[in-house]
Amino acid sequence: MKLDNFSGGLATRKDETLVMPNEALLYKNIDNAKGNLTSIKDYTLSGTAIDRWFYKFSDTWYSSTNDREYIEYNNKLYWSEKENYAQKVVSGTVKPLGITAPTVKLTTVDGGTGSISTSSETLQYMYTFYDSSEGIESAPSPVSDELSLSANKEVDISDFQTSSNVFVDKIRIYRIGADATDFTLIVEIDNGDTTYTDNIQTINAIGTILSTYDYTPPPVGLRYFTEAYGIIFAAKNNYLYFSEIGLPDAWPAANTILISGIITGIAAIPDGLAIYINSKAYLLLGTSSANFRLVLLSAEHGCINHNTIKVVKNTLIWVSSDGICSLSGGIQVVTKEKLGRISLNTISATVYSEQYMLTLTDGSLFIFDLRFNPFIFKTIEFNTVEVYNLGVFDNVLYGVINEQIATLFTGRQIDFYYESPVLADGEPSNIKLYNNIYVSAEGEFLFDIYIDGVKVLNKKLNGDRIFELKVPQEYQRGSDIQFKIQGTGVIKEIEYKIAGRENGR
Repeated sequence: MKLDNFSGGLATRKDETLVMPNEALLYKNIDNAKGNLTSIKDYTLSGTAIDRWFYKFSDTWYSSTNDREYIEYNNKLYWSEKENYAQKVVSGTVKPLGITAPTVKLTTVDGGTGSISTSSETLQYMYTFYDSSEGIESAPSPVSDELSLSANKEVDISDFQTSSNVFVDKIRIYRIGADATDFTLIVEIDNGDTTYTDNIQTINAIGTILSTYDYTPPPVGLRYFTEAYGIIFAAKNNYLYFSEIGLPDAWPAANTILISGIITGIAAIPDGLAIYINSKAYLLLGTSSANFRLVLLSAEHGCINHNTIKVVKNTLIWVSSDGICSLSGGIQVVTKEKLGRISLNTISATVYSEQYMLTLTDGSLFIFDLRFNPFIFKTIEFNTVEVYNLGVFDNVLYGVINEQIATLFTGRQIDFYYESPVLADGEPSNIKLYNNIYVSAEGEFLFDIYIDGVKVLNKKLNGDRIFELKVPQEYQRGSDIQFKIQGTGVIKEIEYKIAGRENGR
């Protein structure tokens, strides 16, 4: 029997004697790309301090100790963060999302001689806070009391509230009346000014009609920022929130949808927006608040962690309470066939070179490798360290290790761990004689041989050659054989000879 293809990855669902020869019961720290058993490479620390939830944008690292989800939209970086305000990065500056509206209404009185109107008018005013660097505007203040203005008069306005938002530099004053049938932008003044005298005819005003009536900032503690149709979606408890189209800073209070369970994840897909709770998945159809409708996508497979939702080779993948799921035509639990029902304690996921990589709470990685057909599963555990998170930027795989940014698979080779299937050669009821085992190897390994579940040989292999391993004569009889290997380098082939068979014994 010759083992020269080790590319099958983990297979733990079936009885150990029914696992295919190219699969494994333990498959850790193995680079499966070449088909043999090759050690992966270690990580390299950068020396750059970083918190767990990190992202690289415009050559700058951003990070937080709190759970944080990042998205890029229109050349800006946005993030939602547990228990905190949503924020964005604009030209390297971190800013809060949206602007809180003024809450103080204006006081207006007749002023001196002016030219607003040659006839008596009834006027009212509102004002907004404005960030002129981005063109972001708040909802308006409460409307002022009606002012009956005499002809040929100006208006003295007071009680402007000052915005505490350091990025607000202007106050926009809107007026209705004097030939303006909607609240119309009259003028901009500096944030911090508390009075203004209005003497502008409507025809000479800036003229923009107020449209930000319900442009409130997003609620505190939104999670799972996701963009679709130019809309930013997010969740808090069992409500789905969404911004105005093309306006990530505007989150009207009416833009919410109640979901029958605590939302655990959101994902944009071609057919709509997938919305997960722990045990179910829904699909939001439509492209705007005018035509949104919710349908059930799955009554069985929800999502346990939004940060595990990724797209690999045009297939949506996430982790449910049953294992790793995919959506391509229908929902499948892709781990079920080879691993059965598994529980994964996840932190997050990333995609690198068509590999879906999960970081687990014990610091290890669980990999769903879709590069080759068939796909496989494998695990990675770097020596004595934990990987807290992963990210791919500029086609480089980064991780957080020892509170630093590290590049993965760039160091020296590290030990791999492999356990073969229990090999009965199709005849588990027959007693066989196992004597010589030949191993083509390059590196340094501890090589254990088990016959009928008992360790019969332990050898240290060191070098680049074919090693001949002889099973002690008193241990050669058995119905099956298994190999367990730990070491650094490459195992190219394992071949063993069966000297004879005795049926039934």
